[in-house]
Amino acid sequence: MDCATKHITDVLKGVKNPIVWVGSDVSRFGVREDFIKWMARAGINFVTSIASKSVIDERNERFVGVFAGKSSNKHVVDALRQAASIFVIGETISENDTIGQSMNDLMNSRRVIFINHSSVVETGRFVASPVYIREFVTKITENETRFNTKIISQGSTTDTQNPTQLTYDGIVTMFSQSPLMNGSTISCDQTLGLISCVNMTCRQDSFIGAAGNYSYGSALATAVGQHFGTTKRPIIFLGDGALAASGTTIGTLQKVRSNAIVVVFNNGLLGITQWNSNPRVYSSPKDPVDPFNVPTRVGISKFAESMDAVAFSCESFKELTDVIKRVEGADRVTVIDCKIPQKNIPTNCQWRVPSQ
Repeated sequence: MDCATKHITDVLKGVKNPIVWVGSDVSRFGVREDFIKWMARAGINFVTSIASKSVIDERNERFVGVFAGKSSNKHVVDALRQAASIFVIGETISENDTIGQSMNDLMNSRRVIFINHSSVVETGRFVASPVYIREFVTKITENETRFNTKIISQGSTTDTQNPTQLTYDGIVTMFSQSPLMNGSTISCDQTLGLISCVNMTCRQDSFIGAAGNYSYGSALATAVGQHFGTTKRPIIFLGDGALAASGTTIGTLQKVRSNAIVVVFNNGLLGITQWNSNPRVYSSPKDPVDPFNVPTRVGISKFAESMDAVAFSCESFKELTDVIKRVEGADRVTVIDCKIPQKNIPTNCQWRVPSQ
């Protein structure tokens, strides 16, 4: 433990432009507040991942953005590339976090140190175990090194799709700008909409991303836990495929008298599997989607009403705006069927789509 702390302290003293990648363990092990104070005092910027999004309030001036591999915003990738050292603290990096991008690329010509609940690892240089992250962070925050790195403005992406039709990016943007967000948490399933959520600015502990690749249906179950574990209103983003896999959980939410809002990206396609397996169809209007990525069609409104939930159906941003206003004071489960074009795709997913 002392050896690991000394090593990190020595590294901090010797670098001019570090950046911290903050993981969810910083909250889980009860060191978040000390960590936030240390980053502010040291003048050091930080990123999170989809798995750790909102572990720290994203309105913090030192927050750069969410790293999601090649689906990241450019300013986030630039910040990581320009850093002399990257301290990955309390994060378990998975394929969900590094979408399409090898960690070797990030490690090239810079020091990357992984600090989690059991070890400190600097590739090719240093290994220390065991490390107890609570004690470790307490000690490391005593470090008085000041960096005062430049505060990086959070960039944004724009929805380049037809503004008269609902899109993944547009739906997520509308909810992120709604007063609903002030007292709610977002639970997002394995859907292309998860990539759109990279651009949401979330308050602390207000976002829960999908558990892992192809874990369809986890968001509704998560919302049941949220109902009992927090006073915040659950807002669930999921695709129509996930609804077919886990939709009966809406009945459970209604039975426990939740006021959850279930937002369904309804495009008649398992979008994220299509994007992974054959993204060419998104750039070619004539190419048919793969039939194995077409889920069983469900009459979403009737399905929701059969479980005593309130249901709305939207095909335009005007209709969705009206629905959002209507559900603000709802005291029961509300399902919003958002019908989007089958080949719509978030802006941050375009990198995988080949040009025609």
